Amino acid sequence: MGQPPSAPRTMSGSRARFDLGIVGSGILGCALAHHAAALGAGRILLYDRDHPCAGLSARGAGALDTSGADPWTRRQARESSEEYRAISTRWGLGAHRAEGELHLARDEREARRLEELRATLTEEGQRVEVLEADAVRERLAAGAPRGVRSGLFLPEGATFSTAEMTFAYAELASQAGVDLRWGYGEADLVREGTGWVVRTPVASFSAREVVVACGTRAPRLLAPHGVTLSALVERWQACRLRPPRLAAPFPSVREAGAGLYVRSSPGGRLVTLLRPENGATGDPPMDASADFAFLERVAREMHEVLPGWEESRVEDSWAGTCLTGPDGRPWVGRWPALPTLYVAAGLGGKGAAIAGAVAAKLARGIVEGSWRDLVAVDPARSI
Repeated sequence: MGQPPSAPRTMSGSRARFDLGIVGSGILGCALAHHAAALGAGRILLYDRDHPCAGLSARGAGALDTSGADPWTRRQARESSEEYRAISTRWGLGAHRAEGELHLARDEREARRLEELRATLTEEGQRVEVLEADAVRERLAAGAPRGVRSGLFLPEGATFSTAEMTFAYAELASQAGVDLRWGYGEADLVREGTGWVVRTPVASFSAREVVVACGTRAPRLLAPHGVTLSALVERWQACRLRPPRLAAPFPSVREAGAGLYVRSSPGGRLVTLLRPENGATGDPPMDASADFAFLERVAREMHEVLPGWEESRVEDSWAGTCLTGPDGRPWVGRWPALPTLYVAAGLGGKGAAIAGAVAAKLARGIVEGSWRDLVAVDPARSI
């Protein structure tokens, strides 16, 4: 293991037939193929118009946020982190690193928010440590945090490589016999009796059941079948910085006020992102480059929060769009009016952090009919 999956096999003769077709080979689609194969889902197709990790999964910041907004998301992040750790340990892919996560409070309102978070996470069984300002400065000596009142340290906080983990899942799926096909161009779904045809410009594939897990392309693929996802668009931007003195590994940092997130990256670099602007409906922008206004915001927030790194040089920057439900939750499960169609969409910026656990639960639903762990994100709530 350790090499990307092989190139797509050529088609010849009659249309290939599958028990389960998965459209989309980001981290969620690849993880779903792996878990479905492990549960004995039959012959599985994993299709993408480009190649695995061609979309947002290639550009994720790799933040495993176990302190997310709601209990369901936090649980998926914890379970996914454990799965990513196991894959990294066994196969040497995924770059899972548990260096902890440090939340900063710089005023009284943020301090109260951290206290509420401490109580919530403690009740859920997560380990947390309350830090005074001096202890925060000691943990982040190189960043020289400014104006910090207190901190909350999560020892189990971790980071990972979204691209490496996606390829790891694709390789595991391939080894389990999943048929990986990609690079044939944009796909369409066509009803064929109670099943489906995944139709591409080069070849078509029949599938008894199909899962749409192709990120921002999902609404276009589903619309002809009367499936409407009233999704909000989030545009996430990030950059990789080279500090004046290369940084030793340190806990990931979250500053609540501005939504600043900073983590260590291989080679002594930093990866930085900011909470995106509020979502909007409509077609997601396709620009994959971070804009100058974002880089200005990063510079301003680094100066205000972590001045020890404010002279860092931008080595790379990137952006990606994703969808989320209007209630902040994704759609994962069977579409009510079409019993052989499954949706896995709207995971938002947290998608990579929860993909492992969500994929495992969706696979159990498809293969075993067990949906109790996905009730909170049942697509039926949009009907």
